[in-house]
Amino acid sequence: MSLRQKSIKGVVWSFTETIGVRIFSVSIYFLLAKILGPEPFGLVALTSSVIFFTSLVIDQGFAEALIQRQDLKKEHLYSAFWGISILGFVFFLLMFLSAPVIASFYKEPMMEDILRVHAFNFIIGSSGLVHRAILMKNFNFKVVAYGRIVGIVLGGIVSIVMAYNNFGAWCLVAQHLIFSFVQTVTFWISSGWIPKIYFSWKLYKSLFSFGSKVLATRMISNFNQYSYNLIIGYAFDTTVLGYFSFALKVFTTISDVVNLSVSKVLLPLFSNIQQDRKRLEITFFKASYLMLYSSLPLFIALLVFIPDLIELTFGTAWAPSRDCMQILAISGVSVMILCIYESFQIGIGKPENNITINLINFSAGIISLLLLMDFGLTGAAWSFVIKYFVSFVYILWWLNKSFEEIKSYILNIAKPIIVFSFIALLIVAVSPFFQSTLPYLVIYKALMWMSLSLVAILIFNPDLLKMSLGLISKK
Repeated sequence: MSLRQKSIKGVVWSFTETIGVRIFSVSIYFLLAKILGPEPFGLVALTSSVIFFTSLVIDQGFAEALIQRQDLKKEHLYSAFWGISILGFVFFLLMFLSAPVIASFYKEPMMEDILRVHAFNFIIGSSGLVHRAILMKNFNFKVVAYGRIVGIVLGGIVSIVMAYNNFGAWCLVAQHLIFSFVQTVTFWISSGWIPKIYFSWKLYKSLFSFGSKVLATRMISNFNQYSYNLIIGYAFDTTVLGYFSFALKVFTTISDVVNLSVSKVLLPLFSNIQQDRKRLEITFFKASYLMLYSSLPLFIALLVFIPDLIELTFGTAWAPSRDCMQILAISGVSVMILCIYESFQIGIGKPENNITINLINFSAGIISLLLLMDFGLTGAAWSFVIKYFVSFVYILWWLNKSFEEIKSYILNIAKPIIVFSFIALLIVAVSPFFQSTLPYLVIYKALMWMSLSLVAILIFNPDLLKMSLGLISKK
Protein backbone atom coordinates (compact mmCIF):
# COMPACT_ATOMS: atom_id res chain seq x y z
CA MET A 1 0.00 0.00 0.00
CA SER A 2 1.42 3.42 -1.01
CA LEU A 3 2.01 6.29 1.41
CA ARG A 4 -0.96 8.12 -0.10
CA GLN A 5 -3.30 5.17 0.44
CA LYS A 6 -2.03 4.59 3.98
CA SER A 7 -2.49 8.26 4.84
CA ILE A 8 -6.01 8.49 3.44
CA LYS A 9 -7.00 5.29 5.23
CA GLY A 10 -5.36 6.62 8.36
CA VAL A 11 -7.36 9.86 8.17
CA VAL A 12 -10.61 7.88 7.77
CA TRP A 13 -9.95 5.64 10.77
CA SER A 14 -8.52 8.47 12.86
CA PHE A 15 -11.63 10.50 12.11
CA THR A 16 -13.82 7.48 12.95
CA GLU A 17 -11.99 7.07 16.25
CA THR A 18 -12.29 10.75 17.12
CA ILE A 19 -15.98 10.94 16.22
CA GLY A 20 -16.78 7.67 18.00
CA VAL A 21 -14.85 8.58 21.14
CA ARG A 22 -16.34 12.07 21.22
CA ILE A 23 -19.93 10.92 20.69
CA PHE A 24 -19.76 8.32 23.45
CA SER A 25 -17.60 10.34 25.84
CA VAL A 26 -19.67 13.51 25.49
CA SER A 27 -22.94 11.62 25.87
CA ILE A 28 -21.64 9.94 29.01
CA TYR A 29 -20.08 13.16 30.28
CA PHE A 30 -23.32 15.11 29.88
CA LEU A 31 -25.39 12.38 31.50
CA LEU A 32 -23.02 12.25 34.46
CA ALA A 33 -23.04 16.06 34.66
CA LYS A 34 -26.83 16.00 34.92
CA ILE A 35 -26.69 13.37 37.69
CA LEU A 36 -23.72 14.63 39.71
CA GLY A 37 -23.62 18.44 39.39
CA PRO A 38 -20.57 20.77 39.26
CA GLU A 39 -18.72 19.93 42.52
CA PRO A 40 -17.71 16.28 41.79
CA PHE A 41 -16.56 17.32 38.32
CA GLY A 42 -14.41 20.06 39.80
CA LEU A 43 -12.86 17.64 42.29
CA VAL A 44 -11.97 15.07 39.64
CA ALA A 45 -10.77 17.81 37.24
CA LEU A 46 -8.37 18.97 39.95
CA THR A 47 -7.17 15.43 40.64
CA SER A 48 -6.81 14.63 36.93
CA SER A 49 -4.70 17.74 36.43
CA VAL A 50 -2.18 16.51 39.00
CA ILE A 51 -2.18 12.96 37.57
CA PHE A 52 -2.03 13.98 33.91
CA PHE A 53 0.79 16.47 34.31
CA THR A 54 2.89 13.93 36.22
CA SER A 55 2.20 11.22 33.61
CA LEU A 56 3.91 13.35 30.96
CA VAL A 57 7.24 12.68 32.65
CA ILE A 58 6.65 8.93 32.19
CA ASP A 59 5.82 9.30 28.49
CA GLN A 60 9.00 11.33 27.85
CA GLY A 61 7.90 11.88 24.24
CA PHE A 62 8.90 8.30 23.39
CA ALA A 63 5.79 7.62 21.30
CA GLU A 64 6.71 10.45 18.93
CA ALA A 65 10.37 9.42 19.00
CA LEU A 66 9.49 5.85 17.97
CA ILE A 67 7.14 7.04 15.21
CA GLN A 68 9.56 9.61 13.82
CA ARG A 69 12.67 7.40 13.89
CA GLN A 70 13.40 5.94 10.44
CA ASP A 71 16.07 3.42 11.53
CA LEU A 72 13.95 1.86 14.31
CA LYS A 73 15.20 -1.47 15.66
CA LYS A 74 13.51 -3.98 17.96
CA GLU A 75 16.09 -3.16 20.63
CA HIS A 76 14.80 0.43 20.64
CA LEU A 77 11.32 -0.90 21.42
CA TYR A 78 12.50 -3.16 24.25
CA SER A 79 14.54 -0.40 25.86
CA ALA A 80 11.70 2.12 25.58
CA PHE A 81 9.14 -0.31 27.04
CA TRP A 82 11.12 -1.24 30.15
CA GLY A 83 12.31 2.29 30.79
CA ILE A 84 8.80 3.71 30.61
CA SER A 85 7.22 0.86 32.62
CA ILE A 86 9.71 1.17 35.49
CA LEU A 87 9.24 4.93 35.58
CA GLY A 88 5.44 4.44 35.63
CA PHE A 89 5.71 2.25 38.73
CA VAL A 90 8.03 4.72 40.47
CA PHE A 91 5.59 7.59 39.90
CA PHE A 92 2.71 5.45 41.16
CA LEU A 93 4.56 5.01 44.46
CA LEU A 94 5.43 8.72 44.65
CA MET A 95 1.83 9.79 44.04
CA PHE A 96 0.53 7.25 46.55
CA LEU A 97 2.83 8.63 49.26
CA SER A 98 2.36 12.33 48.43
CA ALA A 99 -1.45 12.22 48.15
CA PRO A 100 -2.07 13.45 51.74
CA VAL A 101 0.16 16.50 51.21
CA ILE A 102 -1.58 17.46 47.93
CA ALA A 103 -5.04 17.00 49.45
CA SER A 104 -4.06 19.17 52.41
CA PHE A 105 -2.74 21.93 50.12
CA TYR A 106 -6.09 22.16 48.28
CA LYS A 107 -8.10 21.61 51.50
CA GLU A 108 -9.98 18.72 49.88
CA PRO A 109 -9.80 15.64 52.19
CA MET A 110 -11.51 13.36 49.66
CA MET A 111 -8.76 14.13 47.17
CA GLU A 112 -6.29 11.90 49.05
CA ASP A 113 -8.05 8.61 48.31
CA ILE A 114 -8.99 9.68 44.77
CA LEU A 115 -5.37 10.50 43.96
CA ARG A 116 -4.16 7.15 45.27
CA VAL A 117 -6.64 5.13 43.21
CA HIS A 118 -6.29 7.36 40.15
CA ALA A 119 -2.52 6.86 40.30
CA PHE A 120 -2.91 3.29 38.98
CA ASN A 121 -3.17 4.98 35.58
CA PHE A 122 0.61 5.45 35.76
CA ILE A 123 1.13 1.69 35.65
CA ILE A 124 -1.65 0.91 33.17
CA GLY A 125 -0.89 3.68 30.70
CA SER A 126 2.89 3.24 30.65
CA SER A 127 2.61 -0.46 29.78
CA GLY A 128 0.74 0.24 26.54
CA LEU A 129 2.55 3.28 25.20
CA VAL A 130 5.08 1.44 23.01
CA HIS A 131 2.37 -0.85 21.59
CA ARG A 132 0.30 2.19 20.59
CA ALA A 133 3.34 3.78 18.93
CA ILE A 134 3.91 0.59 16.88
CA LEU A 135 0.31 0.64 15.65
CA MET A 136 0.44 4.33 14.73
CA LYS A 137 3.81 4.04 12.98
CA ASN A 138 2.26 1.35 10.76
CA PHE A 139 -0.80 3.56 10.11
CA ASN A 140 -2.97 0.99 11.94
CA PHE A 141 -5.42 3.58 13.23
CA LYS A 142 -8.29 1.09 12.95
CA VAL A 143 -7.11 -0.80 16.03
CA VAL A 144 -6.45 2.43 17.91
CA ALA A 145 -10.04 3.44 17.13
CA TYR A 146 -11.46 0.13 18.35
CA GLY A 147 -9.50 0.22 21.60
CA ARG A 148 -10.48 3.76 22.50
CA ILE A 149 -14.15 3.45 21.56
CA VAL A 150 -14.65 0.15 23.43
CA GLY A 151 -12.83 1.59 26.44
CA ILE A 152 -15.06 4.68 26.45
CA VAL A 153 -18.26 2.60 26.20
CA LEU A 154 -17.35 0.11 28.94
CA GLY A 155 -16.02 2.81 31.26
CA GLY A 156 -19.11 4.90 30.63
CA ILE A 157 -21.52 2.07 31.45
CA VAL A 158 -19.78 1.38 34.75
CA SER A 159 -19.60 5.07 35.68
CA ILE A 160 -23.29 5.66 34.96
CA VAL A 161 -24.32 2.67 37.10
CA MET A 162 -22.08 3.97 39.91
CA ALA A 163 -23.49 7.51 39.55
CA TYR A 164 -27.07 6.27 39.97
CA ASN A 165 -25.91 4.42 43.09
CA ASN A 166 -24.51 7.60 44.64
CA PHE A 167 -20.78 6.97 44.27
CA GLY A 168 -20.23 10.64 43.41
CA ALA A 169 -16.76 11.53 42.12
CA TRP A 170 -15.66 7.88 42.26
CA CYS A 171 -17.68 7.06 39.16
CA LEU A 172 -15.47 9.44 37.14
CA VAL A 173 -12.31 7.83 38.54
CA ALA A 174 -13.62 4.37 37.60
CA GLN A 175 -14.40 5.59 34.09
CA HIS A 176 -10.80 6.80 33.57
CA LEU A 177 -9.24 3.58 34.89
CA ILE A 178 -11.45 1.25 32.83
CA PHE A 179 -10.85 3.27 29.68
CA SER A 180 -7.08 3.13 30.18
CA PHE A 181 -7.12 -0.63 30.95
CA VAL A 182 -9.27 -1.64 27.95
CA GLN A 183 -7.24 0.54 25.61
CA THR A 184 -3.94 -0.93 26.81
CA VAL A 185 -5.15 -4.55 26.53
CA THR A 186 -6.39 -3.87 22.98
CA PHE A 187 -3.02 -2.42 21.95
CA TRP A 188 -1.15 -5.41 23.37
CA ILE A 189 -3.35 -7.99 21.62
CA SER A 190 -3.57 -6.20 18.27
CA SER A 191 0.05 -5.16 17.88
CA GLY A 192 1.25 -8.73 18.40
CA TRP A 193 4.40 -7.38 19.98
CA ILE A 194 5.72 -8.93 23.20
CA PRO A 195 8.64 -7.20 24.91
CA LYS A 196 11.72 -9.26 25.72
CA ILE A 197 13.80 -8.63 28.81
CA TYR A 198 16.39 -6.35 27.24
CA PHE A 199 17.51 -2.84 28.04
CA SER A 200 20.19 -0.70 26.43
CA TRP A 201 20.99 2.58 28.12
CA LYS A 202 22.62 3.80 24.88
CA LEU A 203 19.48 3.17 22.80
CA TYR A 204 17.27 4.59 25.55
CA LYS A 205 19.31 7.80 25.55
CA SER A 206 19.15 8.03 21.74
CA LEU A 207 15.36 7.98 21.93
CA PHE A 208 15.33 10.33 24.88
CA SER A 209 17.46 12.89 23.02
CA PHE A 210 14.53 13.35 20.64
CA GLY A 211 11.74 12.53 23.07
CA SER A 212 12.99 14.93 25.73
CA LYS A 213 12.35 17.85 23.37
CA VAL A 214 8.81 16.58 22.76
CA LEU A 215 8.46 16.09 26.51
CA ALA A 216 9.56 19.64 27.27
CA THR A 217 7.07 20.98 24.74
CA ARG A 218 4.26 18.79 26.04
CA MET A 219 4.96 19.60 29.68
CA ILE A 220 4.82 23.33 28.98
CA SER A 221 1.71 22.95 26.81
CA ASN A 222 -0.18 20.75 29.23
CA PHE A 223 0.92 22.61 32.33
CA ASN A 224 -0.36 25.67 30.51
CA GLN A 225 -3.72 23.96 30.04
CA TYR A 226 -4.00 22.25 33.41
CA SER A 227 -2.60 25.20 35.34
CA TYR A 228 -6.02 26.76 34.83
CA ASN A 229 -7.56 23.93 36.84
CA LEU A 230 -4.85 24.17 39.50
CA ILE A 231 -5.12 27.95 39.88
CA ILE A 232 -8.93 28.13 39.72
CA GLY A 233 -9.25 25.17 42.09
CA TYR A 234 -6.98 26.91 44.62
CA ALA A 235 -8.25 30.49 44.18
CA PHE A 236 -11.95 29.65 44.19
CA ASP A 237 -13.44 26.21 44.88
CA THR A 238 -14.24 22.94 43.12
CA THR A 239 -17.72 24.15 42.13
CA VAL A 240 -16.34 27.09 40.15
CA LEU A 241 -13.71 24.77 38.69
CA GLY A 242 -16.53 22.41 37.72
CA TYR A 243 -18.17 25.17 35.67
CA PHE A 244 -14.91 26.03 33.89
CA SER A 245 -13.94 22.40 33.21
CA PHE A 246 -17.42 21.76 31.81
CA ALA A 247 -17.12 24.69 29.36
CA LEU A 248 -13.59 23.63 28.41
CA LYS A 249 -14.78 20.04 27.89
CA VAL A 250 -17.41 21.19 25.40
CA PHE A 251 -14.85 23.34 23.57
CA THR A 252 -12.15 20.65 23.38
CA THR A 253 -14.71 18.06 22.28
CA ILE A 254 -15.59 20.23 19.30
CA SER A 255 -12.00 21.17 18.44
CA ASP A 256 -10.76 17.58 18.78
CA VAL A 257 -13.24 16.31 16.18
CA VAL A 258 -11.00 17.84 13.52
CA ASN A 259 -7.81 18.45 15.47
CA LEU A 260 -7.08 14.89 16.59
CA SER A 261 -8.40 13.28 13.42
CA VAL A 262 -5.96 15.11 11.17
CA SER A 263 -2.99 15.70 13.51
CA LYS A 264 -2.49 11.99 14.23
CA VAL A 265 -1.99 11.38 10.52
CA LEU A 266 0.03 14.55 9.92
CA LEU A 267 2.86 13.38 12.21
CA PRO A 268 3.78 10.22 10.25
CA LEU A 269 2.99 12.05 6.99
CA PHE A 270 5.37 14.96 7.70
CA SER A 271 7.93 12.42 8.90
CA ASN A 272 7.81 10.53 5.59
CA ILE A 273 8.26 13.67 3.45
CA GLN A 274 10.61 15.58 5.76
CA GLN A 275 13.37 15.75 3.12
CA ASP A 276 11.15 17.46 0.53
CA ARG A 277 10.89 21.11 1.60
CA LYS A 278 8.49 22.23 -1.12
CA ARG A 279 6.16 19.31 -0.50
CA LEU A 280 6.22 20.08 3.22
CA GLU A 281 5.18 23.67 2.52
CA ILE A 282 2.31 22.63 0.26
CA THR A 283 1.10 20.01 2.76
CA PHE A 284 1.22 22.50 5.65
CA PHE A 285 -0.86 25.02 3.68
CA LYS A 286 -3.40 22.46 2.47
CA ALA A 287 -3.76 20.97 5.94
CA SER A 288 -4.53 24.47 7.26
CA TYR A 289 -7.24 25.05 4.65
CA LEU A 290 -8.78 21.65 5.31
CA MET A 291 -8.86 22.08 9.08
CA LEU A 292 -10.29 25.59 8.94
CA TYR A 293 -13.12 24.75 6.58
CA SER A 294 -13.85 21.63 8.62
CA SER A 295 -13.66 23.22 12.07
CA LEU A 296 -15.04 26.74 11.71
CA PRO A 297 -18.67 25.58 11.30
CA LEU A 298 -18.28 23.68 14.59
CA PHE A 299 -16.97 26.73 16.44
CA ILE A 300 -19.80 28.82 15.01
CA ALA A 301 -22.20 26.23 16.46
CA LEU A 302 -20.55 26.68 19.86
CA LEU A 303 -21.05 30.43 19.57
CA VAL A 304 -24.66 30.58 18.44
CA PHE A 305 -26.71 27.62 19.64
CA ILE A 306 -24.85 24.95 21.62
CA PRO A 307 -25.00 27.03 24.85
CA ASP A 308 -28.79 27.21 24.38
CA LEU A 309 -28.84 23.46 23.85
CA ILE A 310 -26.88 22.96 27.09
CA GLU A 311 -29.35 25.15 28.97
CA LEU A 312 -32.26 23.26 27.44
CA THR A 313 -30.75 19.93 28.47
CA PHE A 314 -29.42 20.75 31.94
CA GLY A 315 -31.56 23.69 32.99
CA THR A 316 -29.90 26.42 35.04
CA ALA A 317 -27.56 24.08 36.98
CA TRP A 318 -24.68 24.75 34.57
CA ALA A 319 -25.70 28.30 33.55
CA PRO A 320 -22.37 29.93 34.62
CA SER A 321 -20.62 27.83 31.94
CA ARG A 322 -22.65 29.37 29.10
CA ASP A 323 -20.73 32.63 28.54
CA CYS A 324 -17.47 30.81 29.15
CA MET A 325 -18.17 28.39 26.25
CA GLN A 326 -18.89 31.20 23.81
CA ILE A 327 -15.71 33.06 24.69
CA LEU A 328 -13.59 29.92 24.32
CA ALA A 329 -15.00 29.38 20.82
CA ILE A 330 -13.21 32.54 19.64
CA SER A 331 -9.84 30.80 20.07
CA GLY A 332 -10.80 27.95 17.69
CA VAL A 333 -8.80 29.12 14.66
CA SER A 334 -5.62 29.67 16.67
CA VAL A 335 -5.92 26.24 18.29
CA MET A 336 -6.23 24.55 14.87
CA ILE A 337 -3.20 26.30 13.37
CA LEU A 338 -1.09 25.56 16.45
CA CYS A 339 -1.98 21.87 16.14
CA ILE A 340 -0.65 21.73 12.56
CA TYR A 341 2.48 23.69 13.49
CA GLU A 342 3.38 21.29 16.32
CA SER A 343 2.82 18.18 14.19
CA PHE A 344 4.98 19.75 11.46
CA GLN A 345 7.90 20.48 13.79
CA ILE A 346 7.87 16.99 15.32
CA GLY A 347 7.49 15.37 11.89
CA ILE A 348 10.58 17.08 10.47
CA GLY A 349 12.60 16.18 13.56
CA LYS A 350 12.69 19.62 15.20
CA PRO A 351 10.50 19.34 18.29
CA GLU A 352 12.67 21.92 20.05
CA ASN A 353 10.92 24.58 17.94
CA ASN A 354 7.70 23.75 19.77
CA ILE A 355 9.29 24.62 23.10
CA THR A 356 9.53 28.28 22.10
CA ILE A 357 5.93 28.65 21.03
CA ASN A 358 4.64 26.77 24.07
CA LEU A 359 6.69 28.97 26.39
CA ILE A 360 5.12 31.99 24.69
CA ASN A 361 1.67 30.39 24.99
CA PHE A 362 2.28 29.49 28.64
CA SER A 363 3.57 32.95 29.60
CA ALA A 364 0.72 34.75 27.85
CA GLY A 365 -1.81 32.42 29.48
CA ILE A 366 -0.54 32.70 33.05
CA ILE A 367 -0.01 36.48 32.91
CA SER A 368 -3.44 37.15 31.38
CA LEU A 369 -5.13 34.67 33.78
CA LEU A 370 -3.65 36.39 36.83
CA LEU A 371 -4.52 39.84 35.48
CA LEU A 372 -8.11 38.83 34.68
CA MET A 373 -8.68 36.68 37.78
CA ASP A 374 -10.99 39.29 39.35
CA PHE A 375 -13.43 38.69 36.48
CA GLY A 376 -13.92 35.06 37.52
CA LEU A 377 -14.94 32.53 34.88
CA THR A 378 -15.20 35.19 32.17
CA GLY A 379 -11.66 36.37 32.88
CA ALA A 380 -10.31 32.80 32.75
CA ALA A 381 -12.02 32.24 29.39
CA TRP A 382 -10.63 35.46 27.88
CA SER A 383 -7.11 34.61 29.06
CA PHE A 384 -7.47 31.33 27.16
CA VAL A 385 -8.31 33.27 24.00
CA ILE A 386 -5.43 35.70 24.50
CA LYS A 387 -2.74 33.03 24.89
CA TYR A 388 -3.74 31.25 21.68
CA PHE A 389 -3.98 34.49 19.74
CA VAL A 390 -0.41 35.34 20.78
CA SER A 391 0.67 31.87 19.56
CA PHE A 392 -1.11 32.45 16.25
CA VAL A 393 0.77 35.72 15.70
CA TYR A 394 4.07 33.92 16.39
CA ILE A 395 3.22 31.18 13.85
CA LEU A 396 2.50 33.79 11.18
CA TRP A 397 5.90 35.36 11.90
CA TRP A 398 7.57 31.93 11.62
CA LEU A 399 5.76 31.16 8.34
CA ASN A 400 6.88 34.47 6.86
CA LYS A 401 10.47 33.61 7.75
CA SER A 402 10.35 29.96 6.62
CA PHE A 403 8.07 29.73 3.57
CA GLU A 404 7.75 31.63 0.30
CA GLU A 405 3.98 31.87 -0.25
CA ILE A 406 3.05 33.46 3.10
CA LYS A 407 0.87 36.21 1.60
CA SER A 408 -1.17 33.67 -0.31
CA TYR A 409 -1.46 31.59 2.87
CA ILE A 410 -2.78 34.52 4.92
CA LEU A 411 -5.32 35.48 2.26
CA ASN A 412 -6.58 31.91 2.00
CA ILE A 413 -7.06 31.40 5.73
CA ALA A 414 -8.62 34.87 6.07
CA LYS A 415 -11.41 33.97 3.64
CA PRO A 416 -13.08 31.22 5.70
CA ILE A 417 -12.60 33.24 8.91
CA ILE A 418 -14.43 36.22 7.42
CA VAL A 419 -17.17 34.09 5.83
CA PHE A 420 -18.00 32.10 8.96
CA SER A 421 -17.74 35.18 11.20
CA PHE A 422 -20.38 36.80 9.00
CA ILE A 423 -22.57 33.70 9.39
CA ALA A 424 -22.26 33.91 13.18
CA LEU A 425 -23.16 37.60 13.22
CA LEU A 426 -26.11 36.97 10.88
CA ILE A 427 -27.55 34.23 13.10
CA VAL A 428 -27.13 36.36 16.23
CA ALA A 429 -28.76 39.36 14.51
CA VAL A 430 -31.73 37.38 13.24
CA SER A 431 -32.35 35.35 16.43
CA PRO A 432 -34.30 38.11 18.33
CA PHE A 433 -36.95 38.02 15.59
CA PHE A 434 -37.81 34.43 16.54
CA GLN A 435 -40.40 34.91 19.24
CA SER A 436 -40.25 31.31 20.37
CA THR A 437 -39.58 29.18 23.41
CA LEU A 438 -36.06 27.86 23.96
CA PRO A 439 -36.55 24.47 22.24
CA TYR A 440 -37.78 26.06 19.02
CA LEU A 441 -35.11 28.76 19.18
CA VAL A 442 -32.43 26.06 19.33
CA ILE A 443 -33.98 24.34 16.31
CA TYR A 444 -34.15 27.59 14.32
CA LYS A 445 -30.53 28.46 15.07
CA ALA A 446 -29.34 24.94 14.28
CA LEU A 447 -31.14 24.91 10.93
CA MET A 448 -29.72 28.32 10.00
CA TRP A 449 -26.25 27.19 11.02
CA MET A 450 -26.38 23.99 8.97
CA SER A 451 -27.82 25.58 5.85
CA LEU A 452 -25.57 28.67 5.85
CA SER A 453 -22.44 26.63 6.60
CA LEU A 454 -23.21 24.21 3.79
CA VAL A 455 -23.84 27.04 1.33
CA ALA A 456 -20.60 28.77 2.36
CA ILE A 457 -18.55 25.63 1.80
CA LEU A 458 -20.19 24.93 -1.56
CA ILE A 459 -19.59 28.51 -2.75
CA PHE A 460 -16.14 29.26 -1.37
CA ASN A 461 -14.58 25.79 -1.25
CA PRO A 462 -16.53 23.32 -3.41
CA ASP A 463 -13.49 21.09 -3.73
CA LEU A 464 -13.16 20.46 0.02
CA LEU A 465 -13.42 16.68 -0.37
CA LYS A 466 -11.07 16.72 -3.35
CA MET A 467 -8.58 18.83 -1.40
CA SER A 468 -8.71 16.49 1.59
CA LEU A 469 -7.93 13.53 -0.64
CA GLY A 470 -5.27 15.50 -2.44
CA LEU A 471 -3.58 16.47 0.81
CA ILE A 472 -1.02 13.80 -0.01
CA SER A 473 0.22 13.68 -3.58
CA LYS A 474 1.26 10.38 -5.06
CA LYS A 475 4.42 8.93 -3.68
